[in-house]
Amino acid sequence: MIAPIALRSVLHSDIEYVKHGFPCICPSKEGSWPVMRQVYSHELEWFKAADGFQLWFYDPGGCMCERCRRDLCGPLVRQAEEFSRLAWGKNPCAEFQVSMWPIWEWEARLGRRYGVELLDRLRSCFAENHRQIAIVDSAEVPGSFLDAAKGRGFRTQAFLFSADVETPFVFLNPQFGYLRETAARIAAKGYDGGLLHSLSPGSKMLSTLAGALALWNPRSSEDELAQATAVRFTGEETAARQLAPVLRKWEKLLLDGNPGAEAGGHLRREVEKVMSRLPEESRRRMEPILDSARAIEVLAAAAAAKHDSARQRELAVRFRVVLEASPTFRAFAAQGAAEFPHLVEWMTIGWKGRHF
Repeated sequence: MIAPIALRSVLHSDIEYVKHGFPCICPSKEGSWPVMRQVYSHELEWFKAADGFQLWFYDPGGCMCERCRRDLCGPLVRQAEEFSRLAWGKNPCAEFQVSMWPIWEWEARLGRRYGVELLDRLRSCFAENHRQIAIVDSAEVPGSFLDAAKGRGFRTQAFLFSADVETPFVFLNPQFGYLRETAARIAAKGYDGGLLHSLSPGSKMLSTLAGALALWNPRSSEDELAQATAVRFTGEETAARQLAPVLRKWEKLLLDGNPGAEAGGHLRREVEKVMSRLPEESRRRMEPILDSARAIEVLAAAAAAKHDSARQRELAVRFRVVLEASPTFRAFAAQGAAEFPHLVEWMTIGWKGRHF
């Protein structure tokens, strides 16, 4: 085992993540590879029953030391080769996916084009086995590498997020329109599959379900998608018919911005009405949704009173009380209280204006 001090001094990586406190080592230093193999072998062992494993290139090609800069593609190709071998050693039936995100972002930052070269070198490295890996990239960015990968014979998997994961908005955010449009685009492009990344608490479980249904049937309309999601979430046709239009209103409230003072309260009451007609098990499953509605009720009221500082202070206190009373959001209460002004701002502008 290599001591931590040795990792810092000998294998240190010169990249921006280190400045933010993340431990990173330089792949151009040969001593890094035994450490990486050891770490990832343990991690893969924990998840060896998974259907697939993904390699995401958050770094621009190794790190930013002089040695790595000489060949941005080299460390990335080696990662794909080394870690695919490790993954298939744990689970020969698993799919191995190489993500090209955010290579296009690094290209813009560095002023260097190397994504297409990376695809060519991956194609050469895996040779006749190149169909055993899939290239993953965004379904929405015009500069993504999905089409280039498809043209080189790779299998392609388009990924999508149903919310902005860089913000602290942890509440339910139905995105039926976005999910339907994106799933339809993936199908029209002829990619081999789609992946929904869901980095979310229980409050967004319904959104994850909606994304899965959209990818399963990209021909669904927004209303059909909302209805199918509600059916599977409540387990009851009658309750689903009541919940689906509530979810469409919820979607519109968050996307358009400037909700009225009573919009959030109306939403919360509609959710409560649906829950009152459900059996106990289904009600428990709906609790995070109701807690989301309670939080959004406060945010909507604050957005409507954005020029009333006294009202803002009152609602900020109420917001924290709502979070602390929720098993789903209790751990978020302190951060949520600190982020209250930003959350109110987003509610005022609308996610369509700020995030999509």
